[in-house]
Amino acid sequence: MSTFKPPQTDPQSLNAGPCRRSAATRIVLLCAALLHAGAAIAADAAQSSMESAGLVPLKLANVDRASFDPRSPWAEGATLIIAPVEVRFSSSWDPRQFGTFGLAPKDIEKIRGDLAELAQRTFAETLTKLGTKPAGDAADSKVLELHIKIVDVYLNAPPRSEINPLYTYVYESGEMTLELEVRTADSGRVLATLYDRHRDPRDAQLTLDNEITQRAATRLALRDWAVQLHGLLRQAGLR
Repeated sequence: MSTFKPPQTDPQSLNAGPCRRSAATRIVLLCAALLHAGAAIAADAAQSSMESAGLVPLKLANVDRASFDPRSPWAEGATLIIAPVEVRFSSSWDPRQFGTFGLAPKDIEKIRGDLAELAQRTFAETLTKLGTKPAGDAADSKVLELHIKIVDVYLNAPPRSEINPLYTYVYESGEMTLELEVRTADSGRVLATLYDRHRDPRDAQLTLDNEITQRAATRLALRDWAVQLHGLLRQAGLR
């Protein structure tokens, strides 16, 4: 039969009077104050950088950050040119972990090209349906350029060049981040920005995923971003 022995109390801890506890409290409060000050300094620096470019924050639902230039004379009835979309993969995404030998370089470049093309087409189709027609090719004040970057792309079930699709049990399809700028076509002046990180919403259950389901999830996220862009343009005075 085991015998319970009460824990031994350190006599020195009994002598830790109010002065010692007060000093510890002051240290904790000082650390918290320094962390808060550091965050405030970083926020002020970001705010100062944005203000120096003439941009002010704009609140949009379900978007991490948005801004626009209220001093800019937005061209009434302006059209949009969608510049070629840039795609960059996450530094933590390792294409060698898929399949027996990993993804071939041609597979990686195909994924990059397909995602860029899907983003360009989805934005164009969605904006057209919402009444913001992405058209025009003259570099004048009536034309605005839409620059889209899809960065930090992480795919859990990437497509391959093999005949049979790759099926993978995953908790989510992946994630990606949108970095978007609206610029004047004639001068390249930034009139509005949109930044948002998307992570495929899934529950805590494994799901059988492949390139078809992943493409559908990606297209849905791109469409949502295009809708948010339309809202940004409306609030900023373009539409």
